Amino acid sequence: MTDYSAEMWDHLAEVTADYTAIELNITPSKILPFTPYLPQIQHQMDNGSFTTIDTGSLYYIGRIQWDYLTASNHGIIFNLYSDPLKANLLGRSIYWVHPVDGHSYTMFFHSKLTSNYVFGGTYLQINPVDIRIVGRKPA
Repeated sequence: MTDYSAEMWDHLAEVTADYTAIELNITPSKILPFTPYLPQIQHQMDNGSFTTIDTGSLYYIGRIQWDYLTASNHGIIFNLYSDPLKANLLGRSIYWVHPVDGHSYTMFFHSKLTSNYVFGGTYLQINPVDIRIVGRKPA
């Protein structure tokens, strides 16, 4: 797996999360590579050349999954996700600690969180969820 986290840290600005009391630091079982996005508009000029205008800030989309969670850790993640004062589903940003580089990032959930029981109900699993990294946690 290619690790894009060092590049991601180097290219993002500091962004304060909407909810700052705690960080999501429960290590996911799987982390897929993060893809950079920069909202842009490209215009063709009268002379045939092109110019590109940035219309937003750089962000990254990645996918994470937790396979074997205790009920306690499952509850922590779902509480962060669903509480209106915390992540408010997809609506507010929180801090997430990247387990590979150890940096804290400002993130939004970018898809709905769902879960199920594994191993006959012994553990809980959170299915793959997309997250949007919008910045670094301020120092």
